[in-house]
Amino acid sequence: MNHAALVLEGGGMRCVFTAGVLDCFMEEEISFPYVIAVSGGSINGLSFISRQLGRNRDIMIDYLKCERYIGFMSYLRTGSFIDFHSIFQQYDHKRIPFDFDAYRNNPTRFIIVTSNCRTGLPMYLEEKEDMERLYRLCRASSSLPVFCPCMEVDGIPMYDGGVCDAIPYRRPIQEGFEKIVFVLTRKLGYRKDEKEIFLPRLLLRKHPLLRNPMEDRHYRYNCMLEKVEEMEKQGQAVVIRPTDEMGVDTLTRDTASLMRLYEEGRRAAREQLDALQNII
Repeated sequence: MNHAALVLEGGGMRCVFTAGVLDCFMEEEISFPYVIAVSGGSINGLSFISRQLGRNRDIMIDYLKCERYIGFMSYLRTGSFIDFHSIFQQYDHKRIPFDFDAYRNNPTRFIIVTSNCRTGLPMYLEEKEDMERLYRLCRASSSLPVFCPCMEVDGIPMYDGGVCDAIPYRRPIQEGFEKIVFVLTRKLGYRKDEKEIFLPRLLLRKHPLLRNPMEDRHYRYNCMLEKVEEMEKQGQAVVIRPTDEMGVDTLTRDTASLMRLYEEGRRAAREQLDALQNII
């Protein structure tokens, strides 16, 4: 029995790397009792829990060719640089419907990380009964401040989980998991630069407790990366990360680059199969 937890980092369109990793896992019949995901990682996690091989690739590459759901035109249409309605509702009708029954019947726990706009703290949420609430949680977890409006779930305004807990390794440790498999979307050695972050006055006026998490996000993220690398060296973790990000960033729409990064995810996962067997 697998006693390791799986942690899925976000990263916008870089999460197509994660899609490749998870497709390899499904081909090898690798599963986990506990999956915790942030931002775009939560969207990938849905199809992994429902065991729908290739669905994430189709959403992030093939569907993007005919539905330009990311970018300025999306912002003009929807008020958000990411058209979540197209991803969650239209896609289900036009392409490959989400198998909610398979998701619900899978015993794997799936934890979605969001950032509470009122408290400035992370929230760790689960949903196995209400598909619409599940979709709303994934939308909230993926709603980047400035680029997307905040999402209200259960009467609580929420933003991208990466604001408060970008690599949520502490949660599975607190729940008793001693081994963790990480899927990261940045290559080894990456560190986030300290940059002046544009924080709109309206956002700060409505959600003042988000200021600190957003302003020191680079520092906390780099500390998390150092901890992950330490766990990897000590044999407590297997880390699957790209060796080349293929020029893909948060809002990349070039499908050729996205396909290369997807294939990089499949390659990186296959390379770690022996290590995975040892840890799980």
